[in-house]
Amino acid sequence: MIHKSIKFILGGVTVCMILGIGLHANIIKLPITITSDPIYVTDFSTNDNLVGASHNIFVGKVTQQVGSQDSYGHPATQFKVAVILNVKGNLNGTIVLEQEGGYRNGIRYMPEDSTSLLQIGATYLLSARFSNKSYTYIMVSHPNAWKLLSTDSTLGDEDLKALAVDDPKVKTLQAAYPNESLLNADIYNHFTLNS
Repeated sequence: MIHKSIKFILGGVTVCMILGIGLHANIIKLPITITSDPIYVTDFSTNDNLVGASHNIFVGKVTQQVGSQDSYGHPATQFKVAVILNVKGNLNGTIVLEQEGGYRNGIRYMPEDSTSLLQIGATYLLSARFSNKSYTYIMVSHPNAWKLLSTDSTLGDEDLKALAVDDPKVKTLQAAYPNESLLNADIYNHFTLNS
């Protein structure tokens, strides 16, 4: 009887350890999402403000997830994104883009107005700010700052570029660029990239 109890206890401890390691390493992902209330530096629903506060606006295809980390106390996920078309700035090739949100101990954390992490193989219109501390691009998470253009991962760069050029949201942000409203903090810190 004691022998069976010890086996049962050891089995339970082993299961708990495996579960704990899986959650901590984000191998096991629970169906739990915790949302945070984002605080924006400007009214990103206005296109002039969005363009002025963004250092780069571009169409890009997400090629892979390359990491995750805590950024400013919140989980963040990094993706490699192949640049297809620039709306603001002159990015080319593949960049690392950090999106607020991700998994910590198996629990998904997302800003309240974001529905999901970027999808591998999908193409988006994206707005980003450059971080001169981490040398990465930080995605602006406001709903007006990004748009899914295609989930077809088989489309080539030329097809995606043609799709982007005809997209109404891309055209709207291109038209807003000459009238962008820069952030006072960027002006003060001489950090008005691509303006």
